[in-house]
Formats: sequence, C-alpha cells, structure tokens
Amino acid sequence: MSTTPDIQAQKNFYDEYWDGLKPLSSYKVQRVKWLMDAILHLRKGWKGRSIRLLDLGCGDGRLCPLWKELTGAEVYGLELSPKAVENAQKRYPFVHYKEGDAISTGYEQNMFDVVICQEVLEHVEEQQQLIDECGRILKQEGVLILTTPNKFYFDRRNGGNYSNQPIENIIEKATLLALLSKEFKLNTYETLIYAKGDKGVYKILTNRYWLAILRRLGLEDSWKQRLLKKGYGLHHAVVATKF
Repeated sequence: MSTTPDIQAQKNFYDEYWDGLKPLSSYKVQRVKWLMDAILHLRKGWKGRSIRLLDLGCGDGRLCPLWKELTGAEVYGLELSPKAVENAQKRYPFVHYKEGDAISTGYEQNMFDVVICQEVLEHVEEQQQLIDECGRILKQEGVLILTTPNKFYFDRRNGGNYSNQPIENIIEKATLLALLSKEFKLNTYETLIYAKGDKGVYKILTNRYWLAILRRLGLEDSWKQRLLKKGYGLHHAVVATKF
C-alpha cells in the first residue's frame, strides 16, 4: 500500500501551512534575493516585450506582486491549497491566482515566458512530470527559474532535511540536471545559503579552525562564495531555457 499522502491530505496540510502571513525567514529572504537578481538579469533582454510570468507553487501568493513590480509582467500564481489561493486573490486582486496541481496545471501550451518554481520540486513524487509540465506551458526560449534543496548537503547534516512536509523528495545535482536535460538548456547553476555541515567533506570545508584562518587573511567570504558555486550550499538554484 502506498504511503504517499493523497492530494486532499496535501491540500489540508497546505491550507493550515499557509494560514496567515507569517514573516519570511532569513533563509527565504536570501532565496528571494537570488530570484530577484535572476529576474533583473532576464529583464534586460525583454526590450519592452509583453511578458507572462507564472509562480508555480506560489504558496500564500505574497511574492507575485513583487514579480509584477520587477518586470511589469502579467503575473499568474498556481497553488495547491484552496485557502491560500482564496486569501491571495483577496489581498492581491491584480494577480491571476488559481488552485491547481503543479504536474497538471491546466494552463495552455506555450503560455508563459517565465516560470518560477521555488521549493516545489522536492514536494512532488512525479518530478519529471513537473519539469515536463514547465516545458509544456513555457514558450520556446522561455525561462525556468528553479530552486530546490540540495540532498548532498542534507545527507551530511545532523538531523537531515528539516522541512517535514507531506512529501519530501530531495535530490542531488546530477538528478536535477538529468530532469532538466530533456527540454531545457542550463544557463546557470549554483547553490544558495552557506551553512556548516556535520559529516564527510563538510568537516573539512566548513571547519571552524580553517574558517578562522581564512577570516584572518580576509578570504572567508570569497571561500564561502566558492563553496556555493561548487554546489555545497543548502539549495540548488538554476536558470534554464526551453529548447
């Protein structure tokens, strides 16, 4: 018998999860900053074109107005939780919110120029289907901006993954790139959010004595940035273009 929660159980969980506008955690703020930078970089190439942008798995919808302010795009938000969608539409009526499943969105083919998929991939079992759906609804040369937890890090952290949502299916970099390779060209890959690991290579890379030496040499920040670029951070972060 499958132990995967059915869709209604997941909706019930996320109705409660997204109830009320809780302050963004410091980790979420760091991810949002990276997303903003990625969007601003893309914006340079739009040259006044009309853009449609989807926040796929938008949660309580609070970031959709930010995407609109940054881009001037027609912004859509899809979320599994009916309650979150209802609340978001009341708060931000100028965004097109919709209740739906990320692997079968119901949007038209080739509808969007940009899809943002932040911390959603790890919460679905059918991960290739989610990536395929992003490819289906994106226009040719449309862009997918995606973040998801880094299994390499969490496997080497005491306590493992801390999310505790109904489905937790975190993946390695190689798996993520293989999922994308069917329909997307990778533009950029990095990891986000430096944190100390507890096991394996992290016992060396994030060792406090090593970091103290680097700090005295004025090299600590550049070292941490290098680790993020090499894939040792908490979250994978990719920008990819549809073939």
